[in-house]
Amino acid sequence: MADQQHDERRTFPVTEEALVVERQTVEVGAVRVSGNTETRHVIVDEPVFVEELHVERSRIDRPVTLHAPPVTRTEGDTTVIPILEEVLVVEKRLMLREEVRITRTRRAQAARQVVPLRREEVHVERSTADPATRSPPDPTQTDQQE
Repeated sequence: MADQQHDERRTFPVTEEALVVERQTVEVGAVRVSGNTETRHVIVDEPVFVEELHVERSRIDRPVTLHAPPVTRTEGDTTVIPILEEVLVVEKRLMLREEVRITRTRRAQAARQVVPLRREEVHVERSTADPATRSPPDPTQTDQQE
């Protein structure tokens, strides 16, 4: 019997620890962004300049020299354009028949307009979940990493 006890072998269980790493998504807050566009009408009251031309013709009928005919000139706001005609006499002369006077006047005229202007506003609301009221993570929503 003593030989049987020496021949008897004993087995001991061996344990091993293993590490499993898991990831899960936990909502800790949310952001909501909203925007709107508002249109407002603004009255613009600015002067608008209008130019008008007044044409006046005046008869001159005066001879001028062939070598120095009158040229277009400006007298203040008025532009004077000479109109020449060749007239056959015993000799040829330039005759100033008329002048065309163009006077420029400038006046301000009220121009009221309604102009739409747009402005956008954006509102950002941030809510953070309270850890005390947060529900425990859902184990089905985990990603395993080895």
